[in-house]
Amino acid sequence: MPRRLIMHPDILERQFVWLKKKGYSFLTASELIRRGSVKDDLKPICITFDDGFEDNYIYLFPLLKKHQIKATLFAAQRSVFPGKTMLNESQIKEMSDSGLVEFGGHTQTHLDLTSTEKTVAESEIRANKQWLEALTGKPCVTFAYPFGKYTEHDILILKRLGFTSAFTCERAIRPVSDPFQIPRLYVNGKIKPFQFPLLLSRGKFRS
Repeated sequence: MPRRLIMHPDILERQFVWLKKKGYSFLTASELIRRGSVKDDLKPICITFDDGFEDNYIYLFPLLKKHQIKATLFAAQRSVFPGKTMLNESQIKEMSDSGLVEFGGHTQTHLDLTSTEKTVAESEIRANKQWLEALTGKPCVTFAYPFGKYTEHDILILKRLGFTSAFTCERAIRPVSDPFQIPRLYVNGKIKPFQFPLLLSRGKFRS
């Protein structure tokens, strides 16, 4: 896995503390979608993590509990990254039972949907959804496209299987016009404290 995608827990915790001080409200992906375009004083933010590696349980989960912050974790069942251990079933259940972590779909094997036969893609998405629902006892209604790659046909598959939203890897700040093409802000492990507010206000922290 590229080192730029790895973030030290201390950096993540500083970001959590800053967000809480600024009055942000932490929503899961499904809560964000249900909220829609409601206008109020709430400063909503949805924190997401992809893939479902075991370090989410070791490092992230204690921080979520410490600061009582909700997050959404899109979990595949098998890793495509050598040496990376995936969350096991008991860890997924514990995280879900805490009420702080919502689990979303990410296919079974983190496959590239754009280069996969659509019957295979649908089978993987369905099996991953059923696996997560059986473990958590909760509906799995949100999804993140592996590698950020998808086609219009993949959106149709998600809708047919009962998903209500899907997240891309597009980096942008804008109102959610299509719940199946939600952009996200990318925070890498090298971001400096002064750059984090710039990212949230501008969508990037470099000119």
